[in-house]
Amino acid sequence: LRRTRDKISFSYLISFVWCFDLICLGYGLDWLSRRGNALFASLNHGWLTHALMVSGDEAGARHHAAQALRRARRSDLLGASLACRTLALHAAKQGQHAKAERWLKTAQHWANVRESRREQAENIQCEAQLALARGDHARTQALRDAADIAFERLGMPAHHAAAGNALQAA
Repeated sequence: LRRTRDKISFSYLISFVWCFDLICLGYGLDWLSRRGNALFASLNHGWLTHALMVSGDEAGARHHAAQALRRARRSDLLGASLACRTLALHAAKQGQHAKAERWLKTAQHWANVRESRREQAENIQCEAQLALARGDHARTQALRDAADIAFERLGMPAHHAAAGNALQAA
C-alpha cells in the first residue's frame, strides 16, 4: 500500500513540476517579448505548442502555434515545424486526416525553408505516425525505415530511438 501511495505521490509531483515549467516558460516568453527581445521566440512558441497540447490545453497550444507561425513569417523559423507537426498529430488523433496532412505539408515547408535535415527527418517520423493513424501499416513501415535512416545519417541516436519508440507505443 505504501509503495502504491508513493508512486501516486511521485506522479502528482511530476505533474506539478511539468505544469510549473510550462507556466515559467510562458511567463519567460512574455517577459522577453515585452522587452523587445524576441530572438528565437518561435522555438519557445513551438515548445509551448507541443507541451500544452500534450497537457490537454488545445486552445493554448493553438495560440502558441499561431505565434510560432507569425514569427516564422518574420524569419524566426525555429519553432514553426514543431508547432505544425504538433497540430498534425492532434488532427490525426481526432480522425481529421486531411487536416493532419495539410499541417504536415506546412511543417515540411518550414523545414525546407530552414534547410534543416533534422526537421525533415522529424517530419518523416510524423508522416509515419499519420500513416499509422490512418491504418496504412505498409506506408508506416516504409516511412519508419526512412526516418531511421535519416536519423542515423545525422548521428542522432536519441531521435532514432524515439522514432521507433513512438511508433511502437502507438
